[in-house]
Amino acid sequence: MKPCITIRPTAAEKQRVTELARIRGVSESTLAMVALRRMLSLSGDYLPEPEPGLTIVSAGPASDRITIRLRPGDRLWLRARAQERRMHDSAYLAALVRAHVSRNPTLPRWEYDSLAVMVRGFWAGISEIAKLRRALTSTGLMTPELQQQLADLSRRIEEVEHGFHQYAQAVLKAWESRHG
Repeated sequence: MKPCITIRPTAAEKQRVTELARIRGVSESTLAMVALRRMLSLSGDYLPEPEPGLTIVSAGPASDRITIRLRPGDRLWLRARAQERRMHDSAYLAALVRAHVSRNPTLPRWEYDSLAVMVRGFWAGISEIAKLRRALTSTGLMTPELQQQLADLSRRIEEVEHGFHQYAQAVLKAWESRHG
């Protein structure tokens, strides 16, 4: 018997999978396998921007099921990717399908928490740069060129921080939504 994975999408997700499969002229299982293989083949976890006007609302616990058959070796790849994300195979596959059909990428809580730790480290570095700037200014060692370089660095850091903040807020919103 070939390896098999069962997932439980929400009713809205199941409906969307059914619609996408019908539009593409394939079975729901084939569509799920295409999504799974595509995600497993990516080096990162890139997901495209959401389609304008596409909103999928789900309420209640996941109850719909889809059974797919995997080709030899796919289960090993799936298990490896799921373990990297500290997730069960089925939870990882459900998240992939959910992200693919709703374009609502989620991060496991531990990954979100790890990103928060990185942001704290980032801010500690910013604090050190501010201390350096104050020290150079108070000792008279601050040259106009160095002042400009520090100002440019500060602007770039603020841009990175702003982008990360927007990303983190979107991830938190997705994680805390009923999709997560």
